Amino acid sequence: MSIAIPYRFAFVSNSLAIATAVQNYANSRNIHIEIQLASMEKALPVARRLLEEGVEIILGGGGTGRLMRRQLQRPVVTIANDHLSVLKSLMRAKKISSKVAVTCYDHIPEWVSVFANLLNITITPILFTTTREHVQGIAQAIQQGAGVIVGGGICSEVAQAHGCPAVIVMPSLGTLERAIDEAINIASSMRRDNERLAWINGMMDAMQNGIIGITQDSKILLKNNAIQQFLPQLRGNSLSASLRKKLHLDDVLEQRVHMEGVLRGSHKREPETLFTSHPVVVNGEVCGAFSMLAPATAVDSLQSRLSQSRSKAFSAKYTFSSIIGKSKIIEETKQLAKKYALSRGALYIHGESGTGKELFAQAIHNESPVRDGPFVALNCSALSEALLQSELFGYEEGAFTDARRGGKPGLLEIASGGTLFLDEIGDISPAVQVNLLRVLETGEIYRIGGERPYSVRLRVVSSSWKDLVNEVREGRFRADLFYRLTLLRLDIPSLRQRIEDIPLITDKLLQRSGHKITFSKELFDILENYSWPGNIRELDAVIQRYILISDKNNDTILMNKIINDIKFANITNSQNKNNKIISINNMSLHDCLQNTEKQIIINYLISSNNKKDAAKKLGISTNTLWRKIKEHNISI
Repeated sequence: MSIAIPYRFAFVSNSLAIATAVQNYANSRNIHIEIQLASMEKALPVARRLLEEGVEIILGGGGTGRLMRRQLQRPVVTIANDHLSVLKSLMRAKKISSKVAVTCYDHIPEWVSVFANLLNITITPILFTTTREHVQGIAQAIQQGAGVIVGGGICSEVAQAHGCPAVIVMPSLGTLERAIDEAINIASSMRRDNERLAWINGMMDAMQNGIIGITQDSKILLKNNAIQQFLPQLRGNSLSASLRKKLHLDDVLEQRVHMEGVLRGSHKREPETLFTSHPVVVNGEVCGAFSMLAPATAVDSLQSRLSQSRSKAFSAKYTFSSIIGKSKIIEETKQLAKKYALSRGALYIHGESGTGKELFAQAIHNESPVRDGPFVALNCSALSEALLQSELFGYEEGAFTDARRGGKPGLLEIASGGTLFLDEIGDISPAVQVNLLRVLETGEIYRIGGERPYSVRLRVVSSSWKDLVNEVREGRFRADLFYRLTLLRLDIPSLRQRIEDIPLITDKLLQRSGHKITFSKELFDILENYSWPGNIRELDAVIQRYILISDKNNDTILMNKIINDIKFANITNSQNKNNKIISINNMSLHDCLQNTEKQIIINYLISSNNKKDAAKKLGISTNTLWRKIKEHNISI
């Protein structure tokens, strides 16, 4: 717990009576205040000495206080008498004489005529700004018939020396309270400011980069210890015109913009220094500017570390060993993918949902020449057009409401030097297609709201479950972008095309789930007799469901139930999707039978591995099935 340090206050005045009143009030509040008696001419040097000795706030009475407030570059609290105190003093003076002279520092206050009429007395103002004028003015007023002198400071001593009575205007308790409270508030604020400044200076001096700040007239307002390393020619308390020019500070002050550049030494071997200069704006006005300087080598090192950090954040964790299966078709696909990995050409991966398109994309990246660069993946179908544009191309500061300060790099920039994987590329809008095509053609991007290009060098790998050729034919996908993206094409086989891999994949999924379960041949037979429209993702879901609700090993009844539930869901979804629900209104019996037969055949074709399997379930020959498919014009 920190101990409160007492404030250091000092009261400077030429009046012992007023000084005593201030001292007594401060003592009543347990506040220490140092009293210094000095004439007006000596008040300023006395106050400066006190400040150098550590006094925090100077207080002064009347003219002395106002003089110090104008001349010192530090806060001064003036104990100014209020009108009530003046009125009370004039009332006491009236009892002595109706001819009153009042001392007034610098100007004649408005209350002179008001109080003269109110009290029915004559008030002669004695105007002064120096001790000599003060003394001479009192003497002259007495010679002109003043019967009593009212004022502060030394008016009592001077008047009595001329045989004239005097009334000193004493500050009221309210005036003293306000003055001491003001001194405490100012001192507290100064201490907080000094503490913040100490933190800032400490942090600045701990920095290896140089910092220097100047006012409008080139006076150095702040600098840290490191600045001398970057500006060894820096001398004195002002920044030279040549250094202002080199740091673009004149332009910054005039144009109110931040600028950056490079300082080069007189010799080629001298290291370069990077700098940024910024204006300091207070209440809409430029009051100065500051520059930050750093060695170019340090910036290069930082960029390298940031690049490494970014690469770790955007990395591919899967390799070709992560792709499970020994079937001929998957081995051929892996071999072709490894061949494609050696190329930098754009690659298009086609496959049904759940076949592992991103798994292949990551494996290809980890075998490619840019394996040390970032791997950035983006699902294009999950974002709106505006958000997709922002994610891909980034934006500059102020490009739109709530835009991040300093802007934001897009994924195309982040992926530079590596691989950008665009999943579901077939779902991007025409506007995004145009912008993406330009990047592939020029190797440059423009951030949203930006005017300068950013160079990018990356490999684009895209994928889709849609038939892009058909999308181009239907006019939904640009042909020129299609050609750019499909320089290389990799088709991922569906799970029903490699049924023999199901045991290996299942064992891997069981191992990953952490359950020590083995499947019997009967369970594998059930899995291998299903068509798996959802591919490996669907297989994973079935296995997880089986693990969660199975009470015994190799529960074939449960597995059959799970598979049948999925088949029914797939059939229902297919019917709804293709709008093939039969309506018998206004249909003949023959038409109803024909439609029913067609729907039954479609359902069995969807739920079976192949047409031979479907024919077997329907109880007809394969030739008969082929004939009915042609007869009903079924295309699956």
